[in-house]
Amino acid sequence: MDRGQLIAALDERIDRAAADPTAVLGSPALTEAMELARIDDGGLDIAYTLGMFFHHRQVAAEHLGAAERDDREIAAALHHFRTLYRQAPDLLPSGLAELGPQLWPGEEDLHPAWNSRAVQLIKEGRVRPDPMVVGDGVDLLRRVVAGCDTGSDKVAGYLSNLALALRVRFLMTDEDDDIAEAVEVGRRAVETAVNEETRGGFRSNLAVAYTARFERRGDAKDLDLAVEQLRPAVSGTGPTRAGRLSNLAASLASRFRITGDRGDIDEAIGLFAQAVELAEDPFAQAEYLSNGAAAYSSRYAQTGDTADLGLAVAHGRQAVDRSESLPVLPAMLNNLALALRSQYQRTGEQDVIDESVGLLRRAVAEAPPGGAERPRYLSNLCSALRVRFDHTQLRPDIDEAVERGRQAVASSGVEKAELARYHSNLGAALSKRFAATGAHDDLDAAVAAERRAAELVPRQDPVRATVLANLGLALRRRAELRGTAEDLTEAAQAYHDSAATVLAPPLVRATSAQDCGEIQLGCGNSVAAVTSFEQAIGLIGEVTDSRLVTDDQQHHLTRLAGLGCAAASAALRNGEPVRALALLERGRGILLAQMLAIRSELTDLRDRHEELAEEWEQVQRELNQTVSPAEPWAENRAVRRSRLSEERQRLVDRIRELPGFTDFLLPKIADDLARSPVDGPVVAINVAEHRCDALVVYRSGVRLVPLPDLSRAEATAQANVFLTAVHDRAPDSDERIGGVLHWMWEAFAERILDALGMTDVYGAEQTPPRVWWMPTGALSVLPIHAAGRPGVPGMTVLDRGVSSYTPTLRTLRQAHGQSRPTREDRPLVVAVPEPGGEPPLPGARREAARVTDRLPAGTMSLVDAEATRERVLRELPHKTWAHFACHARTDPANPFDSHLVVHDGDLKVREIAELRVSRATGAYLSACTTAFGGTGLVDEAIHISSAFQLAGYPDVIGTLWRVKDIAAEHMAVGVYAELAKQPPAQALHTTLHRLRQRYARSPYMWASHIHIGP
Repeated sequence: MDRGQLIAALDERIDRAAADPTAVLGSPALTEAMELARIDDGGLDIAYTLGMFFHHRQVAAEHLGAAERDDREIAAALHHFRTLYRQAPDLLPSGLAELGPQLWPGEEDLHPAWNSRAVQLIKEGRVRPDPMVVGDGVDLLRRVVAGCDTGSDKVAGYLSNLALALRVRFLMTDEDDDIAEAVEVGRRAVETAVNEETRGGFRSNLAVAYTARFERRGDAKDLDLAVEQLRPAVSGTGPTRAGRLSNLAASLASRFRITGDRGDIDEAIGLFAQAVELAEDPFAQAEYLSNGAAAYSSRYAQTGDTADLGLAVAHGRQAVDRSESLPVLPAMLNNLALALRSQYQRTGEQDVIDESVGLLRRAVAEAPPGGAERPRYLSNLCSALRVRFDHTQLRPDIDEAVERGRQAVASSGVEKAELARYHSNLGAALSKRFAATGAHDDLDAAVAAERRAAELVPRQDPVRATVLANLGLALRRRAELRGTAEDLTEAAQAYHDSAATVLAPPLVRATSAQDCGEIQLGCGNSVAAVTSFEQAIGLIGEVTDSRLVTDDQQHHLTRLAGLGCAAASAALRNGEPVRALALLERGRGILLAQMLAIRSELTDLRDRHEELAEEWEQVQRELNQTVSPAEPWAENRAVRRSRLSEERQRLVDRIRELPGFTDFLLPKIADDLARSPVDGPVVAINVAEHRCDALVVYRSGVRLVPLPDLSRAEATAQANVFLTAVHDRAPDSDERIGGVLHWMWEAFAERILDALGMTDVYGAEQTPPRVWWMPTGALSVLPIHAAGRPGVPGMTVLDRGVSSYTPTLRTLRQAHGQSRPTREDRPLVVAVPEPGGEPPLPGARREAARVTDRLPAGTMSLVDAEATRERVLRELPHKTWAHFACHARTDPANPFDSHLVVHDGDLKVREIAELRVSRATGAYLSACTTAFGGTGLVDEAIHISSAFQLAGYPDVIGTLWRVKDIAAEHMAVGVYAELAKQPPAQALHTTLHRLRQRYARSPYMWASHIHIGP
């Protein structure tokens, strides 16, 4: 037999000896022992097997009544046990190690060897994981510390290793005595270190003990102590520096989760990256990469920046790749799966959530059954399955989610904060299953689970906001099912407390405040509702942090749809129309307001610090560059985004240090918010669940016009009818469009005009009074200017006034305040009759020629191949008027990607909005849907026409739907004929009158064009 076979054979005999003493007696057993002794290479396995074999032979012989002991075999046993005593005393039979000094006197200092053995045990126990093995290491280190001369320069190292071992065991067993001792001996190690170089490593071990105690006990002071110990420790060099960097990063990441300090998580991410670069051990590299991925996920959860999400996935994949054969693989799988779950929630890609579920199933399967981390993997799997069920609606997904959630909460030894998360995830799964199946028991169980989660979660934990929001949702669903006022009251309180969790992500707080306000308003408590809505609106600035790219900002705002309208309706119920208008203005058109503010403040900055302004704009342009939605996340792109975001913040910090710029890009509220900037009424039509009203804004103040015949549900239904009719162009489309125009007249338009005193009827050649419409919600996609009873004179908006539109009062005020040219006009006409990859527009060339004939001499005309992206973008800033006859495309999912189609590509909304056009008068966009931004963010009014306003064109004529070539040409020629005699709004009004007569039976042909501006 070879070495391994001999060891196995003798070990088997030793195991049988207790029941059958003869197993180690007799010549066959002794022969095997002698053969093994002849190949003894000093290994611990041979020493252990032979020592135990001869020991058990003596025990067996005595058991069978042997008259004398065999001194040679006793000596053999002691010989091999001496090897163990020197190198691995933990392997000796119980009590024998204590007799070592008497059995083997004169041994040299064995503490270094024992220390090495203990460190090996700790590593093995952590990797398996096995608290018994770690415990052997702890016991051995205690013997080392107890037996070592207190004046030795090695004692500090032994103490620090003991602190590390105790922390490792604490994480497995959650024994308070272990972590308390770890902190105490860790402090002694730091205090007794002989120099600063060695003290750095000891500080690191003490710090991780503080961090571990915080993670289980929640005392934030421990994190401050950890950071205090680690900062001096990372300045050194050597092979342990990577670990010290990682430890500091972990403490900072933990502190970020309870303080929300962006500086902590930014520093943590940088430190994890340094640790990965320095680490040589694959195990350590995988751990640092995975921790870095978790840090990116934490920052994404707080800010919503998808660059961080991309980096979390990329780092998580690298960590998994490097740990496939390591015991830490389940933890790596878990971190990657969580990042993928978040990515799915952002992108909706089915394969992403499928991968997340698959990874978590692997993590659960490969985690030790009694391991401390397995309940976490179970709970995360519960969450991922619930999220996937939203898409698949497959019953097995939600059933498994509930089962996994129940397994997680039933696990023993889970600390309170973690258990709170598990109960909340289970409650969310049960609540979701109720919504799908109607099973009342699930809903009651969901409420019970969420209540338990709310009891367990620490008040300072940011996760508390999500836990309470989940409780609010479960209670709200039960109240809707059973009509119980108690549940609604408790739900409102849960949402209120969620919104008050200061350190939670702003979006979670804002949505909770909005939900609280909706419940309060529904219960008749409008005063409290206004307070809640104001809190939600006050958080919008953080939700749409200027450091985010517009794609992320838009995504977050979809979660707060209707907030401004709901807030205004609550204020109106309190009899506060001015406050209602202020809330409406602050709660919608957020991105437009932000871009207007940036443009205004950059103008001031450019006047005084031109180079800094240009630097900021360059970084912003690079950040807003888009990629194909089908392109997978690449790490280098995410790194670039992250770097640019950090660079932009550094620039903002520099700018705010300049005199006069301390509030650069910070939210501001205009003093004249409730005053009209134009000579005429601005009618804000507020469409909310509980009431609908018109707020008429004059230069002198605000007037309320209740609209009892208008409801949000009916407005949504009519908008859907209208959009279907203009898009499908069925034989009855004009009849359906006419029905919606009639409904608008009856529901609100006539009542508003009567209240304004606009009752006189005007013909096409007359000049009626003006009115500016500021619709909200579903009304934003409808042609209010065309509302009326077809064929009934005087019973239409067009007969009584000149209609213009504005997204918000702020944009109208900005457009009204822009200067007009004092020198010659410099018009630009762009026509693309034969765009590549698009249907031809034969009328575009003819329209461009006829429009050019109406414009002053010197008009620049760019047709087909001349109308390139580069040429158009170069010319626009220098032109006072712009006319486009081309295709346009609206991107409902991402309005900033809506675009005009030129010869060699697209001119996107984000590019147009970034232009700086000085001394312009207006733009005419003779293309499809240039004033339509889709239905997802209707209250943001992001479309091609508003982009031209932002660029500096105060008056813009655009379209709400796809227009036919011939109708577009007729409209353009008519408007330009009138522009020589009257301003854009009146010119369009007159032309609409005439085309209505021409296409009397087809509002589709004449009503699409609208005027936006003063």
